This record gives sequence, structure tokens and C-alpha cells, in this order.
Amino acid sequence: MLVFAQENVTTDLCAGVTCDPAATTCPDSYVASCTNTCSGGTCSTCVPSCSGHEAPADPCAGITCSPATTTCPDSYVASCSNTCSGGTCSTCTPSCAGHDAPPAVVARTCPPISPPSADYCHDGTAKEKYDANGCVTGYECIPPSITACPTPPAKPSCPADAYPKSNYDSKGCITDYKCEPVGPACPTESMPFCASGYNIVTKTDAAGCAIYKCEPSGGEGSIACARVITPAMDAAGNCKEFPDSCLPPGWYKVDRCPDRSAACGNNICEPGEENFCRRDCISAREACPVTRTCADSSRVMCRQNEDGSCFCEACPIESIPQGCRQVVDKEKGFVGVVCESRSACPATPDIEDVKNRCEQNKGIFSLRKSPDGCEFPDCTFGGVSSSVVPVFNPLQEEKKCPAETNEQREATRQSCEKLGLHFAISVQGGCKISKCSQKSQKLGCEPLPFEERQGKEDACRRQGLNVVKDFDESGCPLIKCGEPAQCPRDVPKEAYQKCGNQGGELVVRRDNQGCITLSQCIVQGDSREADVDPIERMPEPSELLSMAFRMEELKIELDKLAKKTDDIAGYYASTGSPDEGRYRRVSDMFDAAKDKVDEIKEKLRDAVQRGDVMEDDLIEVKRDVKYIKNVMMKDILYLMLSSSDDVKNIKESRATKSGDRFEAVKATDDTNCGSDGSCFDRGFRLCKKLIFYPEGSKGPKVEVQGLSGNACIMYVVLPEGEGPPAGTLPGISPPYDMTCKIEKYTLGVRNPEEDIFPYCEGSMAELTKKFGGSGGQGPPGVPGKCSGDECRDYCGRGPEEAKECLEELGPYLPPEAKQGLEQLARGEQPGFGGFQGPPRETGEGFERPSSQSATQPCGDGLCDDFEQRNPDACPQDCRGSATGVSAGIAPRQPMTVARPVPLSQPATQQACSGCLNNGVCDPGECSECADCLRG
Repeated sequence: MLVFAQENVTTDLCAGVTCDPAATTCPDSYVASCTNTCSGGTCSTCVPSCSGHEAPADPCAGITCSPATTTCPDSYVASCSNTCSGGTCSTCTPSCAGHDAPPAVVARTCPPISPPSADYCHDGTAKEKYDANGCVTGYECIPPSITACPTPPAKPSCPADAYPKSNYDSKGCITDYKCEPVGPACPTESMPFCASGYNIVTKTDAAGCAIYKCEPSGGEGSIACARVITPAMDAAGNCKEFPDSCLPPGWYKVDRCPDRSAACGNNICEPGEENFCRRDCISAREACPVTRTCADSSRVMCRQNEDGSCFCEACPIESIPQGCRQVVDKEKGFVGVVCESRSACPATPDIEDVKNRCEQNKGIFSLRKSPDGCEFPDCTFGGVSSSVVPVFNPLQEEKKCPAETNEQREATRQSCEKLGLHFAISVQGGCKISKCSQKSQKLGCEPLPFEERQGKEDACRRQGLNVVKDFDESGCPLIKCGEPAQCPRDVPKEAYQKCGNQGGELVVRRDNQGCITLSQCIVQGDSREADVDPIERMPEPSELLSMAFRMEELKIELDKLAKKTDDIAGYYASTGSPDEGRYRRVSDMFDAAKDKVDEIKEKLRDAVQRGDVMEDDLIEVKRDVKYIKNVMMKDILYLMLSSSDDVKNIKESRATKSGDRFEAVKATDDTNCGSDGSCFDRGFRLCKKLIFYPEGSKGPKVEVQGLSGNACIMYVVLPEGEGPPAGTLPGISPPYDMTCKIEKYTLGVRNPEEDIFPYCEGSMAELTKKFGGSGGQGPPGVPGKCSGDECRDYCGRGPEEAKECLEELGPYLPPEAKQGLEQLARGEQPGFGGFQGPPRETGEGFERPSSQSATQPCGDGLCDDFEQRNPDACPQDCRGSATGVSAGIAPRQPMTVARPVPLSQPATQQACSGCLNNGVCDPGECSECADCLRG
């Protein structure tokens, strides 16, 4: 055997390599350098040092030299500039060259002019007018200024049945007081809103108190009332403001109440307020400072508006809770406080106990998540879930609304009491669903009732004080008695934390004097707040007509706001600002709310004309009104005022075209909703980019791809293997997908057949027209015998039924299921798929139990084959964490799916029969079924 030795040759990789030195110019112009060396064929990179060659400190840094000035003999002020050198200012001498002699005195002769008569200006002041030579040429009248009143005398002590009435002189100053008896105490009677053709009639009861009724126009005592704030006074000198021009007996209209100076802070400049309430009297001639000093000594910029008013940027808030940050919007003058994490969710009942008791009472249990991430239990009855998950699959069977009687509704109410939950009626997809749920936490501030404000003003007036504005611990406005100069400069610290605990952002706005004029807790709307209580009293037709007329007024206002915000969006579009997306969505919301108001108005009129007002009609109307107020209006405020990262992402969610399609949505923690219907509902209402799997891992994938013009772009695709095989339907072939351009997205998805499918294009849209719901033929089946899931049982009954199914369903059946039916039709097997009827081992038929899911849902902690092939579908399962599933609670199951082709199985020695989804891999169950995949 010959052995050859191989010689090892070492190669010098740096042979022939020359490394250039590194050099840099130091601050004192010295050029520092260092040598780079070669190692392994690569030159090192050294950094030259400027040590000892730093720039010398500038002795004049921070020194400002004042100019020198002097007054010349002719009164001219000469000046020169001093400069800094070596840390010392020079001393220059101003020159008076050309200004060293005083001007010659020129004798001036003015023509004589007679002074004005004593009554020339009445109560005003005569002011002289001068020409260029300083001669009086005439007089002008200056209106009288507000006279500062002397300190009023002390108020007398009046008996319990009297009050100190103020007497005034001609200048509006208090001269003395007189004890006047207090009039009879009448209850505050609210005025009704009368329909067209009716006017308010004022009458008095036995106690002499006013009562109001709607009577036909022209009737005795009828008056036409204008809905304007009307100040009025009675014979005793009491002065009040009424909500319209219809005054009670004994009251007469006046221009203003003498004590109305208490309205400091109402942005109306009233007599006397120039001295004690400057913020109500911003004059066009008022000088506007360049900057304003805030309480923390920082300074903000100010500017003069076109109307002459002065606008200063918002000052920061002095103290905010830990874990919160403030965001200043300089353009709007708002300061928002964002608390990154809430302290705790509201207390909820024992969810495990509620679930068990709900199911014991034959209810359907589910968990609903609020916008702030807290979970609440729901228990619905009548066989229908209150889930907000819409149905996108055109191959699903159409679900009908349950017919619920008053007795069933009452039984549900009693069940809610047993569960310790609140009874409410939810409207989902046009269905009215009775349910038990935890009552949603009240968010936001309610407007102060007119009667309460009026009573407070009366109480303050009797104390000789004014009504001033303040804020409670929730940040909501309240009124109290105080001095005119008092004003709130911050809200209580608890208000920031309380708003943050609700998942909101407290927005504060101050005027130029630092007084708070607005405090609002901004939070996105929650559809739970549109759930309604049962109707306790059926209204009269006249009341419904009155509401219809109010809806007309509201529609007009919403239309104005829609146009105004659309103009603002157009302006931002012309500047390329992302705020276009913010105001475009707000405009769409006002527009959709206007259309919803139109629907409410028509429902009311139809009910009145029909003459038979049904409770369900009123439930729909009540729900629509609450949806506008509690969901849409909160969404609008959230988009307009919030400075959160969520709103920033929303306003920048634009649909971007890539070829003939829109760009897909990237899966992130912010965009992935999994199978959470509440997450989808909240995001879609604002057209926020998101990914959604309404049926879990086996159903359609839905992408909300952002806003394009006034339409929200949605893309829906069925996964591979779903739907009819290729070539089954002429002109339609996989992949089954569709792109939808939806303009009324701000209302959410109530019914996909009305809100989504009509605005879609693509093969899946064509599939929808053929099979989807009432507008299509429905799922494949045997006419008059079975449809969808029903055919599982029917087709396996015998040879004749198998032949019918082959004739009608043949094109839709995969080879394995078709083979089993052919064998049954030839009499070669005793039952469908080798089984004679339902399997005896389990006692289960092919009908899927209503409590079982057709798919393995996202969020159950199991990374199934679909989730492995599609990492974006449910990242939390494949990361090994089952997020979103409460301890001790089974994962929430998606809707039961009734598919027309559920018989799809892989080929085996014996044809498999379907999926039972009972948690056990039964004999005859297909290997791809979720039960067998898990076992």
C-alpha cells in the first residue's frame, strides 16, 4: 500500500496589503492620526485621539452686552452696540451728530371752537379730536364705561319666610336691601316638546302653580314657544332663566337678571365683567402676550386669532399620578393624561360559579371583553349566543332569530336574579336576545339638569354669592357658590386615576387665565352600553311623534357636523397630514349617525301610523338611540381628543394599493384579534388594521386593511380546502376570496348579508350570491329533504336516500364521502360510510352538539396543524401561552358551523364518516378531525 503525505502550506493573508492610517481634525485644527494594521487579511480600524487638543472654552458664552443709549438735545435717542471680547463687554459712545441743536419753536395758532352743550353726550363723555397741528377740530362721544360700584351695605337678617331683595341705582349698583316674603314653593314643571300643529298651554293648579299641556294650535290660551333661554322676573323681584319663551303666570320677560353677574365663565361678556371676569370679555383691542408663564414656571407661546382673541398653548398639569403621562396638544390647547396600565378591573362575580349556574339553567355562557381589557360574564337564553362574532362564511346555514314570548322573557329575568346578574336585551344581527350580564360601568359625565342648575343659582343669590364652576373626583363639572374671581385650575388627582382605571384618558383644557373650561374622560365606546332594559311603559302616539320631531332636529345638526369635519379632513389631505385619517373617520361617523337617526324617525312614524306600537319596535328604537349616544359619540370623542398610541395607529391606517390588490395586514400584538369578536367590533368601527378569525383556525380569515377615501377596505379569504372543489361552479374557482369597500363601517357589522356582502367583489362574493342566506340558494342539499348538516343523517338512511344525495350533492362531495355513498346506493354496505345509523359506542349522531365547536379555537393553548402552517393565525397558542383564557374556564368556543361539505376525509381502507367533535377519537372518525389530532 502506498501512502502519500500532503504538505501543509501556510499562506500569509496580509501579504501585499497596505492599511491606510486614520486621521481626524480636532476642534483646535490639530490633525490627529493613528496607524491601522493588517490581521488575517483585514485592516483594523483605529480611532485617532484629540486628547489635549479640545477647543478652548468661549469666555463670551452666555454673555449678552446691552446697547448704550443717550438722549440728544433735539430729544432724539442715539444708541450703539457693545460687543463681548475675552469675557468683557466693550463700552461704546453713542453719537448725536445731526441732533446737537434743539428744534426751533414755531408759534402755533389754532382757530377757536365752541365747547359742546351739556347734553351733547347724555351719559357718555365728550372727547376732543385733534388735527396734525394739535388743534381741536371737534368732539366725539365716548360711551359710558362700567362704573365700579362701591362696596354694598351689609345684608339684613330676614325672617325664615323672607329673603333680602337688592335695590339698585341707575348704574346697576346695590344701594340697600329689603326683606321680601318668599313666594309659594311650586314644583319645577318641565315643559313638554309639542309636535307640529300643537302649542304649549300654560295653566295653574289649585295652589297657583304653573302646569303645561300640548293642545292644538289656535286653542284658547295656546302660545308659540321659542326654545331659547329666557330671563324673567316676578313681582317680588325674583329673577330666573327659563328654557324657552313660555313663562309661568306672574313672570315677565327682562333683558337680563340683575344678579346674572354670577355667570362668570360662560364666555359671555356681561355688564360689570370687564373688571372681575376678564376671561369672558376678551376685547379685540386687547394686547396678546408673546408668551405666558405657567404654574411650574415654564412658558408657552401665545398668538392673536383673527377675531382678536388671544390664544395661548396649554400649560402642563402640575401633578399627575404615578404610571401616567401627559400629552400636550398645542394646536387644540388640550392636555391629555394617559395612564399606561389600570390598577384593577371592576369586581365581578365568581366566573366559574356563574358559568355552572348559567348552564344548569340551560343558558349559553360566554365571556365578553370590554375596550379596557376586562372580562365580563354573559348568559343568554333561547338557544342563541349574544356573541358579537359576525358570520362571514357563505357556506354556513342561515340562522333565524328565536321567537321569544313575554313569558320566556320573564323567565330569563328571574334566572338573572338567581345568577346575581343584570337582565338586559341585546340586539345582534336584527335578533333581540334576552341575557344576563354584569351591568356595565358608567363612564363619562352626565349633563347638569336645568332644574338643578336653576336651584343652585337661586341658593347662591340668596347668600349674596355667585355660581362658579368646579370639578368632582371623577373630573365631572359641578357648580357651587363662591366669589366671581374663583376658578378651578386643576381637577382632583383622583380624577386622573379613576379615568385611567376605566381604560380612559382624561383630557383637560384651560383658558388664557389658567382656568379649566373642560374636563372629559375619553374612552372608546363599548357596544354593551347599547343593551336596553325591558320597556316598562308603552308611550302614547303623541309622545312618539314628539320624539320623531326631535330626531329631525338631531339629524340636521349631525349633517352639519359631518360636512364640517369632512372639510377639515380635506384641508389636512391637502397638507399631507395624517390627521386627515382622524377627521375622515369622524365625518363618516357623523354621517352614519345621521342615517341611523333617519331610521329611528321612520320607525317611530311607522309605529304611529300603524296604530299598534309593539314592544319590540320600542326596544329597537331605544337600542339605536343608546348606540348613537353611548357608542358612536364616545368613538367620535375618542378619535378627536385622544393622544394615545392606539389613535395614532388608527388615523395612520390607510389602505395601500399593491397592484390590483391592497396590501395585507402584518400580524402584530396590536392587529391580531384571533377569534375575539369584541376586538373585531371595536377595531372595525374605527377601520383599524386588524386580522380576525371569526370561526377559529378552520374558518375564514378576515383582514381590515384600512381606510381608502370614505370606504373601509376588508379582505376575506376561505382557507385551502374549504368550499366546492375547483370546476364545480362555472366561472368560480379557488382560492375563494373577496375584497369589500364598506362606507357605513362606523356602525359595525350587524348583519353581514346587509352590511358586508353587497359591497364585495371576488370569487367568494360569487359563492355568497349562490349559497349565502336569504339572498342565495342556501347551502347544497336535497330539495325538500335536507340542507347542509341535515344531509349527514338523511344521506345515510338507505340506498334510495344515498342515490338522491349522489344526484344532488355529487359535485360537492370529496372522493372519500362520495365512495361511501356509492357503496350504500349499490347495497354493498349496511349504512352510510360503513355505519348503520349513528355509532352505538357514543350514542351520538352526526348532528353536531350545540355546545361543541366545529374547529379548534384560537386561544386554547393547543398549536394545531393549521396554526403551525399559518403562524399569524394564532401566535399565542404556538408560543405555548393560552392568553385570554381565564383560569378554571374552558376556552370560549366559536359559533357552531353547519357546513354543506363536512364529509371531507382522507382515503383509508374504510371510508371515514365525519367528525363528532366530542373530545374523543371515536371508531370511524376521520384522522384529520380535531378529536383525533389531539389524541
